Amino acid sequence: MDVDYEMLGTEKVVISLKDFEMMLDIIAYDEAKARKEEAFPAAFAARLIKGENRLKAYRTYRKLSQAALAKAASVPQGLISEIETGKKTGSINTLKALADVLSIEVDDLL
Repeated sequence: MDVDYEMLGTEKVVISLKDFEMMLDIIAYDEAKARKEEAFPAAFAARLIKGENRLKAYRTYRKLSQAALAKAASVPQGLISEIETGKKTGSINTLKALADVLSIEVDDLL
């Protein structure tokens, strides 16, 4: 990474906002990697930011059909459909079962 900078005395450096944000991203990535957290591609993150249903986003990212997720989580497929369309929210026990199969935290579905 080539960074333009200007020294201010012996203790301070001025860099562009773009370079600073890139450095913060690198630090965040390195910290997540050290914690062995899964990194998701930007396209997946963009889906969540745009408001796509979180359960559907994670399910399709994991390449699972509703039927496969339902079977693995012991949850009715119809309930998964209703959660994904916003008709129901799902109980904490249901969300926990789904999150476990998807290898994510319940908070990731909220």
